Amino acid sequence: VGDISLSPSYTIDNDGTGFYIPVGNGFEFYDRGSKANLATKFITGTIADPVTLTATGSLNVGPITVHPWFKPSSGNLDYAATSVQGFTLVGNPYASSINWDNTSATNPAAPIYAPNVSPYIYVWDATHQNYNVYGYGLGKNGVGNYGPNSNIIASGQGFFVQATSATASITFNETAKTVSQANATNQDLYLGKPVQTQTAQYMNLILGKDDINEDGTLIYFKSNAKPQYGVAEDALYKQGRGTVSLSTISADNFPLAINVLPLPDQTPLRIPLNVNSTIDGVYKLNLTAIQGIPNLYDVWLMDAYKKDSTDLRHNPVYSLNITNSIAAAQGQGRLTLVIRQNAAKNVKLLSFAATKASGGSQVTWTTINEQNYTYFTVERSTDGGATFYVSGSVTSNALGTYSYLDTNPVTGTNGYRLKLVDLNGTVSYSQIVTLNYSISSTNNNIVVYPNPVSNTINLSISDSSIKQPLFGIKVINILGTVVKNSTTKTFAWQENANNLPPGTYIIQVVNNSNNNLVGKTTFIKL
Repeated sequence: VGDISLSPSYTIDNDGTGFYIPVGNGFEFYDRGSKANLATKFITGTIADPVTLTATGSLNVGPITVHPWFKPSSGNLDYAATSVQGFTLVGNPYASSINWDNTSATNPAAPIYAPNVSPYIYVWDATHQNYNVYGYGLGKNGVGNYGPNSNIIASGQGFFVQATSATASITFNETAKTVSQANATNQDLYLGKPVQTQTAQYMNLILGKDDINEDGTLIYFKSNAKPQYGVAEDALYKQGRGTVSLSTISADNFPLAINVLPLPDQTPLRIPLNVNSTIDGVYKLNLTAIQGIPNLYDVWLMDAYKKDSTDLRHNPVYSLNITNSIAAAQGQGRLTLVIRQNAAKNVKLLSFAATKASGGSQVTWTTINEQNYTYFTVERSTDGGATFYVSGSVTSNALGTYSYLDTNPVTGTNGYRLKLVDLNGTVSYSQIVTLNYSISSTNNNIVVYPNPVSNTINLSISDSSIKQPLFGIKVINILGTVVKNSTTKTFAWQENANNLPPGTYIIQVVNNSNNNLVGKTTFIKL
């Protein structure tokens, strides 16, 4: 081949002549080695020669917009609204790996700008003869619909993308390049596994007869996902040439390679599986990975044909016999994945207590089945339980034992209760535990009168040990807030109490020369 992207042009299948392959296109080629012994090269079973395909020429640099080979004057990808939405085979045009996670459908300055293009890439796996699918924006989980997969696309690698409208396009920019390399140790020569930056929630299922005849599907969980197929959310299943095929079925009956769904509430989630094989025999459906899904959820596989079921969490491999002559033995009516909450695994409060401690009120509690989605809030009441307000909160660490120190209990009765919020947003409360804090009154040193008071409050200080009086006086409400702060150089103090709301107050006197407490007592404002 003299020049793949310029004249002389090529004849492509039944489309005629005059075509060439612009930069950024992908293509599939058939390679059996050298030109020697051409007569045997196309006979089934001939082993390929140990030769390498090489290319020479100038390196591609700068921004590259993909122009399809069938219409090189256009920068739009193939799309047909009346048929299956168009898959276009594109390719990494650079002599460098590129990072698909840096793709944006809305930012023209992004490393890879792909407006009106699904977030998923479809990579041909020549070993299994099926497509491995990966999507940006799924938490960078490094997992495709089967086996390892990632954001790294090797130099020269071709992959399919899906247009979502007639104006779909892809532009590769220099900033898409990365020093990361494809990782062969992941058993995928095309793609390497990225560093996981957040906890992803997903399940991988593989249907196979052996290491070659197998296919897989990925179910990814996001709280805001929809059960219906969404081109920007889910990845359609693209049929390969393998003997085995496995996909999930969306709520509106689309076959999916990657299905993004919300985890169920108290209503079980049912996900039909579409299982098929061109060869009769015994196959195994294997739950190869279950990541980030709380133990609250049971995962069951229901077999309508065998009238059987199995708990995949504890029995991750399920054997089934596929017979092409029996319609009920394959297709999308046989197997269903059921994900449901197990009521026995809901968070439960075992104990709740509060004690007086150095520095305040120590609140403690123990639970079982809590996870990082469980939230604890300590609430306090100072009016006998009529109203509660938040004193503090604690994040679950799944260790079962928790404590919280309320450093500002009020004088009088403090009622504590624990608020629990579970995965469904369901709120429950503990019993109320009360602690009483009384006031130590040094009445020989201070006297408040009248008590109760309506207008003017009078304070008399009678500590004979103090020769040069300089007192700090605080009036504190029942919530612990200082509502008046004053000083006096005499043993008598008077203040207007008209602006104090009715209620119980603490008055505290401190000797400012040494910060010693002179006295503390209460009074009632009418």
